[in-house]
Amino acid sequence: MRQLLIRVGVILAGCIAGVVVIALVEMAGMALFPLPEGLKLDSNEAIAEAMPLIPLGGKIMVVVAWGLGSLVGGWLAARISPRRAVTHALIVGGLLLAMGIAQLASLPHPQWMVFFGAGCFLPMAAIGGVLGSPRRAVALESTQIHVG
Repeated sequence: MRQLLIRVGVILAGCIAGVVVIALVEMAGMALFPLPEGLKLDSNEAIAEAMPLIPLGGKIMVVVAWGLGSLVGGWLAARISPRRAVTHALIVGGLLLAMGIAQLASLPHPQWMVFFGAGCFLPMAAIGGVLGSPRRAVALESTQIHVG
């Protein structure tokens, strides 16, 4: 039972980190690529109508946010996981993918966003998992060259 709780905690921490990163990068995208004057995104219907007016840079930032969120969430899950680090990272990526698919299904998105957006979650989580794996960290520490 203890192992299960640890695994759930690892996955939950990775998902929370991923969602926070996604939100921060999307907010940065909105600051860098502001919406046209008077355009409000206060409901799904308003967003659906406004989608063609949202700047391309803003749409790209959403996909970047999904990728970075998956990378960070996967990295954190792998880093704090006692074992099967990449597996935990991929589970985080899968859960973030499910949230991304729900978002893509709820609003009309350009096809390139669907393709790249849905396609980035698992590979980026896997990369984060490999980079955050405790075994990789030990291997990197043992191969460092010290210049004295």
